[in-house]
Amino acid sequence: MPWGAFITYLAIIGAFEPDPGELPILIPIFALLPAVILFGLIKTLPSAHLWAATLEAVDLTAFQGWRVLGGVFLILWCLASCRWCSRFSPGWVTLIAAPFVTGKLRRAETGATNAARWLILLGLLDFTIAIGVGGLSNPGLLLTPQTGPNGIAMTQFPLVLIPAFIVPNFIMLHLLTWLRLQQPA
Repeated sequence: MPWGAFITYLAIIGAFEPDPGELPILIPIFALLPAVILFGLIKTLPSAHLWAATLEAVDLTAFQGWRVLGGVFLILWCLASCRWCSRFSPGWVTLIAAPFVTGKLRRAETGATNAARWLILLGLLDFTIAIGVGGLSNPGLLLTPQTGPNGIAMTQFPLVLIPAFIVPNFIMLHLLTWLRLQQPA
């Protein structure tokens, strides 16, 4: 897990913390970089392509249930440490729908593939909204409240590990599932 250690090191030394009025640009870069690397490997290395082809869409979709970890944002919101809008994100729909979509896929029900695609799109939309709102909520930026919590906590250790390390893993799960759904069962 060298990538996780690297992200943790960067978080501890404050590399993700922007200056006031600046976007935390490293967070979206590190949120997308693992997926870009993974798909570059899948496209260029036959062994990586074969590995991706062995993954089951049902199993990949079931992993989305781990998004229950996003409940930490509701707790932070209640403690006034996080922006309120994270409470209303599409991530809650993804979290709730994942077991049902997984069941539909497992039973090969009609419409299961489309339900899984919608789940993927909602999950990716959730990450886009969360990272965007979080970034724009930093001091001196567009969504910074006059009073109350801002997005600075999400750029600091340990919370920055969520958008810089955990979210990229879920993005890769979503995209691997999408690829798998394109192939016949």
